[in-house]
Amino acid sequence: MKKRQSGDWRYEAGGPKLSPHIRRQLQKRRERMFDAWRRDPMREVALLVIGLAVLAAVFVGGQSAREYFFDLSGTPDDATYWMESAQRYRYVEMVADGGWIPANDPVMQAPDGYVPWSDTVLQEVLYGTLYYQFADPEEDDLAAYVRRTTRFVSASAVIPVALLCFGVTRRRDAALLGALVWAVALPMAERGTGIVLFREDLAVPALLWHLAFLAFWVRSHKWQPALLSGLSLALALLLWKVVSFYVLLLVAFLGTAHWLGRAPARTLGVGTALLFAPVAGACFLPLSLRYDSFLTSTAMLAAVAVGAAMGADVAARLKSDKAGEEPKKPWKFAPVAVVAFVVLRLVLPGEAGYSHAWDTILAKLTHLGVKPSDPMELSFGARHYWTGNYESPTLALLVRNWPFLVVTAVPGLLWAGWWWTPKFLAGFRLEDQVPPKPPTKLLEGFGPAEPLLGLASHFVLWLLFGFGGVYLLFRKFQLLVAIPLVVLIALGFAAPKRRRIPIRAAVLVGVVLIAAQGRHLTPDFAQVFQPRPHEQAQAWSPVAVWTGRMFDEFARALPDVVPPEEPVLASFIISPFVLTYSDRPTVLHCFFEGDVLERYERITHARFGSEEELWQVARSYGAKWYVHEAHHLLRTDGRMSQRYVAGVMDWPHDSAMARMQFAPERLKHFELAWENDAFRIYRVLDEGERRRGIRPDSKHALWNKRLFTALFGDPLSPEQMTSSSMLSPSDFLYSTLWAHRAIERARFDPKNGAVGTPQTERELQEAQRVAPYLWGASDALTEFYRLRDRHDRAATHRQKAALARGAMTGMRAVSEDLAPAPVVLLP
Repeated sequence: MKKRQSGDWRYEAGGPKLSPHIRRQLQKRRERMFDAWRRDPMREVALLVIGLAVLAAVFVGGQSAREYFFDLSGTPDDATYWMESAQRYRYVEMVADGGWIPANDPVMQAPDGYVPWSDTVLQEVLYGTLYYQFADPEEDDLAAYVRRTTRFVSASAVIPVALLCFGVTRRRDAALLGALVWAVALPMAERGTGIVLFREDLAVPALLWHLAFLAFWVRSHKWQPALLSGLSLALALLLWKVVSFYVLLLVAFLGTAHWLGRAPARTLGVGTALLFAPVAGACFLPLSLRYDSFLTSTAMLAAVAVGAAMGADVAARLKSDKAGEEPKKPWKFAPVAVVAFVVLRLVLPGEAGYSHAWDTILAKLTHLGVKPSDPMELSFGARHYWTGNYESPTLALLVRNWPFLVVTAVPGLLWAGWWWTPKFLAGFRLEDQVPPKPPTKLLEGFGPAEPLLGLASHFVLWLLFGFGGVYLLFRKFQLLVAIPLVVLIALGFAAPKRRRIPIRAAVLVGVVLIAAQGRHLTPDFAQVFQPRPHEQAQAWSPVAVWTGRMFDEFARALPDVVPPEEPVLASFIISPFVLTYSDRPTVLHCFFEGDVLERYERITHARFGSEEELWQVARSYGAKWYVHEAHHLLRTDGRMSQRYVAGVMDWPHDSAMARMQFAPERLKHFELAWENDAFRIYRVLDEGERRRGIRPDSKHALWNKRLFTALFGDPLSPEQMTSSSMLSPSDFLYSTLWAHRAIERARFDPKNGAVGTPQTERELQEAQRVAPYLWGASDALTEFYRLRDRHDRAATHRQKAALARGAMTGMRAVSEDLAPAPVVLLP
C-alpha cells in the first residue's frame, strides 16, 4: 500500500502517524465542545434528541423510585407535616391562597415576631405560586400537590447530574449512566419523597448545577462556565443555609489547587472572582444572605484571602519574568492567604446565627464524633444540635446505604488517584497521546476519557474527600456524599482503552445491583446490626416519645382548650404543628439560625428551675398556655433530651417540671387544664390569679405519683431516688409507650362486637407484661376471653385489672408485680 505523507503527517496501514505539532492542534480542537456541531450539525442534533429522550426516561424512573419510597412509608398524600416542614408548609399555604409571606410574622415567635425573609423561603414562594397559578383548589389538595411537586423537583436533579458527569468524562453514555445511578440508588431515591419538606429537595439540584458548570470550568478554564457556576452557587445559597458551609469547601478546593500548582494562578484567580462575584451581589438582596451578614462571613473572607494570594502570585510572576528570575513556588503564597484572612476576620463582623453550628462542628472534632455522657463538656448549642440528622452515620447506616455504590466507584477512584499523582504528571506528555479518530458511536461524545490533568483530577478527589468528610460528621448530608460516588462511577465507565471491557462490565454489574437495591431486591446488610427477630417485636426508638394516638388526642384537644390568639409555650418540636394546624401563636419554632436559640436556652434552663422562674419566663414572652410533655423529665440521654440539653443530669426534685409531672396541685402559677397519657396543657395564671381546684392523682401512668414513688422514690424529695430493680425513669417512659403502642396495634373493640384474633391476644398479653400497671390491657384481655367463653382466663385478667386500677387510684398498695419490664432501645 502506497504511503501518503507530508512534513507533518503520514498515513500507514496501522493508522495516522502525526507530528507533535499536528497532535497538539487536534487535541485543542477536541477540547472545543462545539467543533463537532460545526463539522456535522445534523448528527449532533440527532444525538441530542436521543440523549434527551434517554434522560427523560431516567427522570421518569427517578420520580417513580421516589413515589415507591413514599408509598412504602404509608403516609397519606394529604397528611400533616411535622417540625420545620410544618413551618414551611404554613408559608406555602399563604402564597397558595393568593397572599404573600409577611415581612414580620408576629405569631411565629410571639410576642415580638419572626422575620421570615431572614430564612431561605424561596422554596415556599415557588411551591405556593405553582399551586396558585396551575392547580385547581377544588380538586387538588395543597399538601398532596406539594408532595408531588417535591418528588418532581427532587427527580429533576438527574439533569445536572448528567451534565456534571459529562463535564468530567466528556462521554454521553457515562453521563447518562451517572444520571441513572442518581435516579434509582437507594440513598438518593429515599430522599425527596415528599414525606417531609426539606430545603435540600430544591437546593441540591441547584448545587448540582453549580458543580456541573464548575466541572466544565476545571476542564476548559473558560470564564463562561465559571460565571454560570457562580450564579448557580448564589441561587443554592438562597435556597439552603447549609450551603454556606459548602462555600468553605469550595475555597479549600481553590486554595489547595493554587498551592499545589494544579492550574496557573491567573486562571484560578479569574475563576475565583467569577465564582464569588454573584454570591457577593446576592448579599445585597433583601433575602437571607443579607440578614446573615454573609458578605463578611468566614467563608467569604476566606475566598477573598485565597484570591489575594493568587493575585500576589500573579504579580510576583510578572516581576520575575521581567527580571528573568525563577518564579516562586505557589505554596509560598499560602501565608499571604492566612494573614489576609486573619486581618479581615479581626476587622470585619462575622456572620449571624451560626454559633450553634460552629460549636457542634468543633465539639464533634474535639470528641472524635462520640457525644460525651457529661453534657457540661459541651456548649448549649452543641448539646442541642448534636442529635438526629446532625449525628454521624452509624455503622449500620453505612452498611445499609453505600456498599454497592462504593464498590462500583472503585475503578473511577483508582484512575482519578493515579492521574492526580505527581509521578503521573511528571511523566505525562500531551504530544505522546495520539488522538483517536473522530467518534462515530451514538453516545460516545468526544471519545474515551483522557487523563484528568491538573485541576480536573483535583476536582474529582476534592468532591470525594470534601463531601465524604462532611457526611461522616453529619449524616444529614447523605445526598452530598452521593455526588462524588456517582461521578466516580461515570469516570470508571469511561475508562481509558486498557482493560476497558472488563472494567465496564464490572461497573455495569454494579449499576444493576445499585438499581436492585433501590427496589429492595438485594440483601439488607444492616440487618446484622439489628436486634434479633424475637427482640425486634419488643424494640422501641428512643426518640419516639409518644404514640400517634396520644398526639392525635392532643392535636384535637388544643383548639378546644386554648382560645384563639392566645400564645402557647410548647417545645420547638411541636410548636410548628400548633401554629400551622391549630392557628395558635407560639413562642418557639425550629429555625435556630435567628435569635430564637437564646430564647430556647432561657426556657430550657427555666424548666428545671423553680416554678417562679418558669412563670416569669413564660409571662415575658406573653405565653398564656404551657404544654408539658412527660419525656421532658424522664429522659437524660444525649439524643436531645431536655435534661441533657439543660445540663441537669441529677433528678430535679424541686423543679417546675417535677411539679408539673407529679404534683400539679402544688403549683401556684400554672393551672392544669387538660391531659392525656403524654401531654398536659397548663394555663399560665396572671399575677395574683389563684388556681381553681385540686386534681386527684392522675390515672395516666406517666403522671401518677404513687406509681412512680413505689418504683423510684418520692419525685419531690431531695433524697436520692432508688430502684431495687435497677430501673430508670426512662425505662418507665419507654415501657409505657411500648405497651400503649401494643394496645393500639391490637385494635380490639368489644363494644362493637369484635371477637379479636390471635394477634390481638399476643399484643395485649405483651402490653400487660411490659407495663402491668396499664389496666386497659387487662380489661381488654378480660373481654377478649369472655367473648370466647374462656371464663377462667377472663377472671384472672379481671383480677389483674382490679389490682392495677386500685394501685393507680390509691385504693391498694403498689406491689412489685406492677414494675415495668424494660424494652430494647433501637440505636
